[in-house]
Amino acid sequence: MNQTNQTCTCGATASPEARFCPMCARPFREEDQVRDIREVVASVEEDPAPQRPRAQEDVPLGFGNLEAIRCAYSGAALAAILSHIPFVNFLCFIWYPAAAFWAVYRFRNRTGVYLNSKQGAKLGWITGVLAFAVFLLLFATVMLFAGDEGTMSSAMNQQIEQMSEQPDLKEQMREITQSPAAMGFVLLVYLGVSFLITAGLCSLGGAVAAKVLEKDSRS
Repeated sequence: MNQTNQTCTCGATASPEARFCPMCARPFREEDQVRDIREVVASVEEDPAPQRPRAQEDVPLGFGNLEAIRCAYSGAALAAILSHIPFVNFLCFIWYPAAAFWAVYRFRNRTGVYLNSKQGAKLGWITGVLAFAVFLLLFATVMLFAGDEGTMSSAMNQQIEQMSEQPDLKEQMREITQSPAAMGFVLLVYLGVSFLITAGLCSLGGAVAAKVLEKDSRS
């Protein structure tokens, strides 16, 4: 007795004894279809979807990494602007680490890479350098357009006049403000200390951010 050929949903035909389509390999028999589904489910359970990449030691973090610069610049610029606002600038120990935290968070979201603490500190250091660069630009602009009343020597003179005691010390301070060399040294010390504070706080914020985000990825 002749049996008709089997026709697959893809349009191909096969002999009556064939268990699978010669074109797309679709099973013809019900028991083969059930087994095929079970094999697919088992393979999915054994090999889940790959997770997003986490801390990688070979991530090149530096000023040659444009993505790192983009992630760090916005927070660095805001921190530098806040540094020139009276009274608000005393809270630098809050916003400098916050700027680095934001940089690490943006880097994780934009690249999918979870940085370790050392890498986070490095990205925080980059944020601190950028923040200090913007701070210098704003500082030079203020000194250029503020006139004599806005110079550092004028500000120091105002502080000296408010000193009610120790007249000898007041006189020595006045002599410093009148010496360009002495004022240059004071300016260098001020900028050096400012850089160390900015870079240090940002590095600390970046390391903390990397640690927090790494714990969050494990939860």
